[in-house]
Amino acid sequence: MMTNHRFAPHGFQPAPPPHLSPPEITLKDATLNLGSTNYLFLLRANPRGLFLRITEKSADAFGCLIIPAPGLEPIQRMLAKLILIAQAAPPPDSLPAPVTLQTEFVMVEKKHFILRLEADPRGSYLSLLERVANGHVNEIFVLFPALADFNQALAQIVRAARHHSVTDFAEPAVPARLPSADPLLQEGQMQLATKSFTFQLRENEWGRYLHIVQAKGDRLKFLKIPGESLDEFKTWVVAMAKAAKKKPAKKKSAQTGEP
Repeated sequence: MMTNHRFAPHGFQPAPPPHLSPPEITLKDATLNLGSTNYLFLLRANPRGLFLRITEKSADAFGCLIIPAPGLEPIQRMLAKLILIAQAAPPPDSLPAPVTLQTEFVMVEKKHFILRLEADPRGSYLSLLERVANGHVNEIFVLFPALADFNQALAQIVRAARHHSVTDFAEPAVPARLPSADPLLQEGQMQLATKSFTFQLRENEWGRYLHIVQAKGDRLKFLKIPGESLDEFKTWVVAMAKAAKKKPAKKKSAQTGEP
């Protein structure tokens, strides 16, 4: 008999503890105050490595982006280049419309950074944009009069980062846990196009269970079925297999009412 009853998860491993963010320490900080806009530079480190967090705060804006340590020097060099271009730009009042003077790109790990020097009749400014792998975008703006001071603060952070190594904060290596180390009682495999399914009957202190592994390329998915639930699991699989073999009913013509 098929029911909606959920059986106790025998054969399952205890749930892992909740994910906690790794501890961070501040190695260097710098503050840049420009009228109503403040920039905070924080060079920080955690077991994953070094990074710079830049925060822009003003009365009507807030922006924050994170630059991994390998991207600090390339971005600082490009910023120095953009300052020279901004200094040689035509007077703002001679521009009829906003223009892009220069655009530079830096890729660091899985992030893309875009440095875009813009100009309009009110003046020049820098747009520093961070685009992460999931498509999320962070952006801060720096007006031309503040670019030199902004670059100087960034240079201080770059010099501080050179005195630290990522390995100084790395976590000790943890051996990878195998999908299952419980005794194997029986095993079978099925190949389906680009996927393979491995069926393993295993046993641990909670009892026997079926461990199903789906593999496609280098990606794995796992499913565990408690041993006492296998008969009901089989009933559902057989029922679904029979339903899949049924031919779909032919649709009747909307105009003639005939198949």
